[in-house]
Amino acid sequence: FKEIFKVKKTLKYIYEALGKTESMRIAEFLVNHYYSKIPSGIKIVETPFADDTLKGDYDVDRNKIRIRTSYNKKSDFIISVLHEIKHAMDAKAYKGKHGRGRKGYKESYQMEMNRQIALGKHQYHDNRYEIAAEKWAQQEYRKRWRGDF
Repeated sequence: FKEIFKVKKTLKYIYEALGKTESMRIAEFLVNHYYSKIPSGIKIVETPFADDTLKGDYDVDRNKIRIRTSYNKKSDFIISVLHEIKHAMDAKAYKGKHGRGRKGYKESYQMEMNRQIALGKHQYHDNRYEIAAEKWAQQEYRKRWRGDF
């Protein structure tokens, strides 16, 4: 518990000291916190998405998390980063009928997207990978990071 408290205190200090324009440092801090669970060499970049409903994505092929450049609330930013970290964690741990690791995860994710479309549902909102990532991100935020911001 002492370690979690230290991490929370450090994260809060970084965010307050550097301000919103330095959000990438916070994202990098979070990536480093989960580093052993995600593919090595992962990069994180800010991206101005044309679709303002898109908060971020994990590019499996390039092993890159792309995060929107601005958010209305700090909590939205942290949850978005955590959401993409969960995708990276799933990609690293994937072992299924489509193979192993990032390549297998990508194939399985695309199959799930296509399945949702074929069922007449939304490719993202009804996607089991998106639902699981959002649920994990929300829980992780409440459990570890909420009081810091």
